[in-house]
Amino acid sequence: MSGKDKIDLIWPEGKEREQIEFSEEVIEDLDLKKIFRTPDIRLGRRADFNKIFRSIMNKCTSEEEVIQYRLNILEDLMNCEELVQAFEEILSLVLNLRNIRDSQKKYESRLKNIVHRINELEIYVECIEKLEQTFRKLSEPLQSSGIRKLRNKIEEISGHREYQSLKDELPGMRKKIESLRSITIGINLDAQLNPREAVLVSINEEPYTTSTFFDKLLKFDEDEFKGLASLASGDRKSEAFNKKILDKIEETMKSSIRAIVPTIEKYINVNTRFLMELRSGLLFYLSLLRLVKHIEKLGLPVCKPEVIGEDQKKGVIRDTYNINLAFEQKKEQGEIDIVKNDLEFGEEGRIFVLTGPNQGGKTTFTQAAGITQVLFQLGVYVPGSEAEISPVSGIYTHFPAEEKLASNLGRLGEECDRLKKIINSADENSLILLNESLASTSPQEALYIARETLMVFKVMGARVIFATHFHKLAENLKEMNSKVPGEAKIVSLVAGMDPDTSERTFEIKPGSPPGLSYARDVADKLGVNFEDMVAVLKKRGVIDGPAEEYDLPIEDLDW
Repeated sequence: MSGKDKIDLIWPEGKEREQIEFSEEVIEDLDLKKIFRTPDIRLGRRADFNKIFRSIMNKCTSEEEVIQYRLNILEDLMNCEELVQAFEEILSLVLNLRNIRDSQKKYESRLKNIVHRINELEIYVECIEKLEQTFRKLSEPLQSSGIRKLRNKIEEISGHREYQSLKDELPGMRKKIESLRSITIGINLDAQLNPREAVLVSINEEPYTTSTFFDKLLKFDEDEFKGLASLASGDRKSEAFNKKILDKIEETMKSSIRAIVPTIEKYINVNTRFLMELRSGLLFYLSLLRLVKHIEKLGLPVCKPEVIGEDQKKGVIRDTYNINLAFEQKKEQGEIDIVKNDLEFGEEGRIFVLTGPNQGGKTTFTQAAGITQVLFQLGVYVPGSEAEISPVSGIYTHFPAEEKLASNLGRLGEECDRLKKIINSADENSLILLNESLASTSPQEALYIARETLMVFKVMGARVIFATHFHKLAENLKEMNSKVPGEAKIVSLVAGMDPDTSERTFEIKPGSPPGLSYARDVADKLGVNFEDMVAVLKKRGVIDGPAEEYDLPIEDLDW
């Protein structure tokens, strides 16, 4: 009954709270805040968003057992709508309980403390009753150890003699307090009719109402009188006034208070902190549940991933997609037309060099991989039809960023500095996502740095997606795989384009980098090649001379 046996829905008993911390760059690059800002997902007041978001992100973990523990709880909630409704009601009550505690002042009167304690106990009883009734009526069996432990705790509390006694005695305590509905104050005036002193005349069991006689005599405006409610506004003068009033009331009600205090003290060991500790878990699961339900509502696949060992360094997700893109399409177009792709980190490929046309889906795919891993390590269902994933020790991103005005490094220097920080922090169990890195320098310099970095990632053994427009980076991977030490195999992925229409397909598949031949096909279709453009210049009269002068062996040039 004391609540000493802690129920933690976030961290299973005996497990260390090993958390993964995300840098602001990762949160921004993956656009994680945008997901939880979605109106159908966001919990709490808008002003509390950053605090709630950070609280959710701080629960990301690499512990396999913790991830499985949370996934099982979420599965129970997915199958038990009655339990979800109960959790939402309990959360609202617990937030009221927190408000009561926040409103308590250090030097509050004894009477006010009694009122606060009665309010706390009433909320406590209401929460226990709601949960007890919900668990008793559940039609689906509970699978998760976390929810079963909560149910057992609620059954233990509700069956305890002390709790039953509290339920019986609370109404009587409330009745004694509610007998105070109004007070009558006499105001003495000095010779100039200025208020000189106030005297507590009586304590009344009925609310104060104005006299019809005085209304007519003085044309009294009750709305103006209600302005005195500002005495509770919290400024120093009103607080002093309220304290004096409460002191007088307490002095007058000594006998009533004496009758309540022993009953209150009987339940001094009833620890409502048990409910406060549930608050974090309720916010966490209800937010994640709203996310999963929202994805389902959009008609997109979402699944409970299979948790596999970190040492396997594996991440296989079928039919995955970027949920931020899906949410944006729904908001702007009213419907979703999104291409789903497979992502497969494993022995056949742990480092991917992703090339393809601009606006072909490279950034979207890279970001989707990061979002999926974050959701998995929060312990939530992931976008896709099926998935088996190993936890990572950390997630690192390197997306294009604006040059910092105060920096003396320049764009290239900043990019290299960020790459160096990743190398200094990441390990073989990390996920590293690079998107159009090193685009601020010449192709020759960028290609050199990119190749050096790629080789370091192979030696490290991390999971990597390197989305780039440098097609040459994806050439000769067979040689790099054979000559550079490390078990992580580097594989080329390509963002597709329809060869007949040059339209992007947004499909990401293994394949050879398109290189110059790909660009030539596109150029030929659009008429942006040397021969076609020379013909345009001749037609316009900009150049003249025989055509054979411009018939150059372009393919033989060493670019």
